[in-house]
Formats: sequence, structure tokens, C-alpha cells
Amino acid sequence: MNNRKLAVFVEGQTELIFVREFLKQWYNYDANVVGFDCYNLLANEFCDAAYKYGSEDSENYFFLVNVGNDGSVLSSIIGRKKFLQNKGFQLVVGLRDMYSKQYIKDVGKHEIVDAVTQQHMDSVKGVLQGLENGAFVDFHFAIMEVEAWFLGMSGYLEKIDERLTAEYVGQNVGINLEDDPEKSVFHPAAELGRIYSSVGKQYDKHQSDISAIMSKLTTDDFVKLIESGKCQSFKSFAESLIGLEF
Repeated sequence: MNNRKLAVFVEGQTELIFVREFLKQWYNYDANVVGFDCYNLLANEFCDAAYKYGSEDSENYFFLVNVGNDGSVLSSIIGRKKFLQNKGFQLVVGLRDMYSKQYIKDVGKHEIVDAVTQQHMDSVKGVLQGLENGAFVDFHFAIMEVEAWFLGMSGYLEKIDERLTAEYVGQNVGINLEDDPEKSVFHPAAELGRIYSSVGKQYDKHQSDISAIMSKLTTDDFVKLIESGKCQSFKSFAESLIGLEF
């Protein structure tokens, strides 16, 4: 009997790897406690992403789906809501980046504007409120991208390259790692790329890049980020996944 049985729909590979590795870390790599199956949504079908952990009988089971398109996360969930309810899932969690062509168009420049951010969140909230049992879906935006969460846990950078101290990044890249990246960094993936480039490395959102980062993070890193007050979108997303209020 599952304590929690959730479906999680994300926009891309970065988010899928983040979620699966976070879950393993959080539940201490105990397959009796956490299990998940990973899928890619291709041609409107769930295609096995060939990554499985634990089983459907684990205390906490997650059905992880990479939609492959930021604008399709919500519609993909809505189109399968009844199916997932019938399969006994307790909640569907959605995750996508706030950063998008539409956001840039709405703002008119490359800048975080709280009012526009709120408009995008309210738009999704309005759609869900119009659905029968809309509370079955809990939708989250990473602001502006999941890479902002990596910047919020920047201590891992020195594990990637010992030169990447906060002082070095501030002096050579011009990014203050003490700031809340959700308030100060418009395009986190690009800024993370600049940080890596400053020491002759590359960050291109490849599977190996994300996996390397996640391998350096620990449960303590996630807890410290939550307790820091930075990256509130991560806090709310983690609360949905784990079922705890931090």
C-alpha cells in the first residue's frame, strides 16, 4: 500500500533528472521507501525512458513524465487527468520553467517582472479552478528555470572545480551567489554556462551535465536551500512532492 502515489509531469530532460535524483536523495536511496518509473511523452504516448527505481509497491511511488515542451505540460496533464485518477494517483504535480518566449514577449525585455510572473501563474490557476476536481493538479513554475535552484545551492560548484568559489564567481563572472537567483537572474541556464566557461568547462543542459550536478548535491543542500528563504519555487515544489510543509 502506497503512502503517496503521485504523477509528475515536467517540461524536459533537465527537470526529469532533477526530480528523480532529488527523490532518491531525499528518501536515502531506499527502494522500499521510494520507487518511480520514467517516461517520455512522444506522439501522445507514454514511452519508457528506461529508468526505473524501486517499484510501484514502494511506500512512495512516482510516475515521472517528460513532456518535452514547456507549453504542453499543463495540457498534457489535463488530457490525462481522468486516466490518472482512475489509476489511483492521489495528485498530479506539474513543473515547467517560467522562462519562455511568451514571457519575454509579455515583458518586452530580458528582465524578471513580478507582475508578469504572477499573471502566468494566475493563468494556470484559473484553468485549474475551472476543472472538475482541479485540486487534483498542483502546478509549479521554476523561476526562472530549474538552473536557478542550482545557483541557489552554489556550494556544489567548488566540487565541480575548486576555483569556483563565490568570490571567484563574483569577480570573474559578475554574479553574486548570495543573491536569490529567482529575483536576480533572468536566464539561469545561460548564467550557469558562463560560470562553467570561466574555468574552461561547459554547461549545455546535456544529460551528463545535469547528472554531474545532481551527483554533487546532498539532502543537506536541499534543506539548506529551503531554509535559506531563497528559491521559493523550489520550496513549494518540494512540499508537493514530499507531502510536507517546510
